[in-house]
Amino acid sequence: MGLTCNMLGHKWDGCKCTRCGAKRDEGHHYELIGYYDFCQEVCSVCGDTRNRKEHDWEWIQEECIEKCTRCGMTRERHSYKTVEGQPCTKKCTVCGKEITNHKWNGCTCTVCGEVRDMEHDWEWISEGNYTRIRRCKICGARDESLKVTFEEMERKRTETYQNMDEGIY
Repeated sequence: MGLTCNMLGHKWDGCKCTRCGAKRDEGHHYELIGYYDFCQEVCSVCGDTRNRKEHDWEWIQEECIEKCTRCGMTRERHSYKTVEGQPCTKKCTVCGKEITNHKWNGCTCTVCGEVRDMEHDWEWISEGNYTRIRRCKICGARDESLKVTFEEMERKRTETYQNMDEGIY
């Protein structure tokens, strides 16, 4: 308790003294707040809590949501079915929302076989005429942007040795 409150007494705004910040267990201003997995009443003045309960979800099917009957918090709730011919895609039978859930092994989905242009496992392979290119070990994709021929390798090797002879590194 502060000196002012010792002399004049507390000046209460509900549950909290505006002079010294002291709290009392009366005059709270509770508001119902929804959290991820529960709802409870929280005093907007001092932060005191009470009546913590699990949400009471009600499904509003035509909107594909569930709404807590106590705090009003909402969350999506869909009725998904797998799309025919697309084992990694599901579609809500009510609103049409689609979700895709691939199981990736590097660049290739192990469920549906879809290939993405990332996370390839590259290896260098020889391809006739002393040419080397990169090929993905998983999906077989080829990267010809780094194609190297024997002639190019020989030219670069010769250039390097010439630069070394001239003292350029």
